[in-house]
Amino acid sequence: MAHLNLEDVAKGLGFTTIATSGNECVRWSRVGEYLSSFGYSISEPYQDAYIPEKLFYRLAMKAKSETAERFQAIVADEILRQIRKTGKYITKPVTALEALAQTVQALQEQERRMTQIETTQQAIKDAVVSEPDNWREDINRKMNKIAQTIGVNQYREVRSESYKLLEQRAGVLLERRLDNKKARLLKEGASQTAIKNTRKIDIIDEDKKLREIYGKIVSEYFIKYVA
Repeated sequence: MAHLNLEDVAKGLGFTTIATSGNECVRWSRVGEYLSSFGYSISEPYQDAYIPEKLFYRLAMKAKSETAERFQAIVADEILRQIRKTGKYITKPVTALEALAQTVQALQEQERRMTQIETTQQAIKDAVVSEPDNWREDINRKMNKIAQTIGVNQYREVRSESYKLLEQRAGVLLERRLDNKKARLLKEGASQTAIKNTRKIDIIDEDKKLREIYGKIVSEYFIKYVA
């Protein structure tokens, strides 16, 4: 019969507490009570003790941690059901600690997926603001986030594509509008620096319809690359 290290079992099943020092400590009094109720006694040092594998399963049924409850669910919903149905349970042979490790791994994977879902949901929420108080700042924030995610080279392509897509949806020529804008600035006596720094985003920012359409385009890219 296999024997398991009691400290590993206790920590794996969540029979622990956090001390004032911040260290995780096994609740040996609780573990000892359960083992006594099973008719099994141990002597100190408890961390060096080993217990029969059958006691691991009984402790697992007493534990209240998420890992233990998932283990209990596997026993009740899968193992016992198959035994009732076929008279036996066939699976890849594993030790009790390996089974516990698999349960912990499954919980970690579940937590990772939930975190990813929450991140995606938040990104979508951030992307669907139709007309923020500071439109220009919101556009720059989203585009900068896209650049951080996909890299500078691909970002340049995305920025260029976004302008082309705006021209298609709005039926405008941004380059022509930009040339006209620079010509007006020159006529009004603007400095060469101001004229040189005028960009397509300035043209879009001046037009409510273009702002609305381009805002939706940037949101679509934000969801595609960041969410």
